[in-house]
Amino acid sequence: MTGFRNRAIHNYPPLNEEHLYEILQKDTDDFKEFLVIVRNYLKTK
Repeated sequence: MTGFRNRAIHNYPPLNEEHLYEILQKDTDDFKEFLVIVRNYLKTK
């Protein structure tokens, strides 16, 4: 997932659907970590 943010936000180099699909299939650890953080935060509210 390294570099994905810059590619998505700044559009360089162009991001095609196949590459995005590959990222979403293989590089899910960042998403999982984010969900844990949000879940833990919500438990404190």
